[in-house]
Amino acid sequence: MPLWLSNIFSSMRTIRIFGAKDYMVIVEGGVPSDSGNELNATTHPKLREHGYFGVLKIATDDETGIHVHPIYDGSWSFAVAPCGEDMPLPDWPILRSWGTQNDHSETLEIQVPKSARLTVEPPVESQPKH
Repeated sequence: MPLWLSNIFSSMRTIRIFGAKDYMVIVEGGVPSDSGNELNATTHPKLREHGYFGVLKIATDDETGIHVHPIYDGSWSFAVAPCGEDMPLPDWPILRSWGTQNDHSETLEIQVPKSARLTVEPPVESQPKH
């Protein structure tokens, strides 16, 4: 079933995230975004400035949500974590598959509330500064 059709009658929407080429992540499914649905690491200011890729934050207004960390090492994969250190991972179904959109990329299909938005954030720094 096409994404647009499955999203019509539900309080949730399905978004699809996958890598394209060696510098772009695509987010399909109509989630509102501050950066569009083609996230280009060579031209997006936050992605270019903060290393190869920043963090994709998908969250509702109350900050319930996830961080998606794109990883590129010749193939695309994605790590998923809660939005905050002390927050639980929301109960949003996530389907992972390989090669369904591109031969060299994992694809995530995530059910998110229709109120969720996509923003791009700098990577979380895990090491303390000296």
